[in-house]
Amino acid sequence: MKGKIFLALSLVLVGAVICAGCISEKEPSIEGNWVLNSNDKITITFNPDGTFGGQAPVNGFGGTYTVDGNKLIIGEDIIQTLIAGSEADMKAEAEFISALKNAARWQVAEDKLILADVDDKILFIFTASIVGEWDGADGTSLNFYEWGSFGGYAGLNSIGGEYVVHGGSLVFENMYMTELAGPESVMNKEGKFINALNQVAGFKIYGNVLVLLDSEGKTLLTFERHFEPLGEWVLSDNPGVTVSFDGDGSFVGQAPVNYFGGKYLIHGASLTFPEGFTQTLMAGSDEMNKAEDEFFKNLKKTARYAFVDGDLVFLDAKGKVLLTFERVMTSERA
Repeated sequence: MKGKIFLALSLVLVGAVICAGCISEKEPSIEGNWVLNSNDKITITFNPDGTFGGQAPVNGFGGTYTVDGNKLIIGEDIIQTLIAGSEADMKAEAEFISALKNAARWQVAEDKLILADVDDKILFIFTASIVGEWDGADGTSLNFYEWGSFGGYAGLNSIGGEYVVHGGSLVFENMYMTELAGPESVMNKEGKFINALNQVAGFKIYGNVLVLLDSEGKTLLTFERHFEPLGEWVLSDNPGVTVSFDGDGSFVGQAPVNYFGGKYLIHGASLTFPEGFTQTLMAGSDEMNKAEDEFFKNLKKTARYAFVDGDLVFLDAKGKVLLTFERVMTSERA
């Protein structure tokens, strides 16, 4: 009976997706920012690199996960902050973390994420959250903050203001924009973007895709959720080579011979190293020096990044794969 309940609810939600149109035909993904339906104090974000993090009623938490089809494995390395709260919040938090460890299946349909245990008993139902950063295909971006303000990039100028969400409705208020001037083509493109924002009346979220709609339900703008390659990564074909991004624009790493570091710049899916690299001056074998030269050559060509099956991929301006890294988990470094 439990399995039938899980299946029946999934089919109902899938039916809603089929009616939603071609946008929803994109492969469902557990990735994204989700709010628990039964307690909006609880949020969870599944990142494309196999890590997750979130906020329970009192404490933040995080860990690792693996998906195989609709199977879900939550790693045993869940970590939490140690802040104390009210008895009711601490109880809700403990029950959530305990149940999360039992999650064994997942299902996404339209804007809902369902987690069930190994017996198909539904543990949680989450709704996709608009909170977070979203990238437009044309270099634009929007960042929705949980306290009701937003920021973004219109193509040349920065924008900001406030937003109000009620169910599937979305309204931008008190919008402002910087006043930089640029080429006419860029300014025209930016004007169309701002005009579209002013017409927004609603939104839909399909996995990692955000669609902004007008009052008649017509698509105005489409974005994809923004993820950054934070943390430490190891080169897939050479475990001695690593790179680590701190989230504040700095990176360090280990090449085949030398340590290196510098500044990185991310905008949307673009990734560049505008100031080059600093590195130590140790000597290695001819083979290792050759491997290091090739590594830095590819690093300098990097123009974009993507996540593929949990791996971090660096690409050149034409989309050619240059380097592939795997996430270094906490347990691997211990």
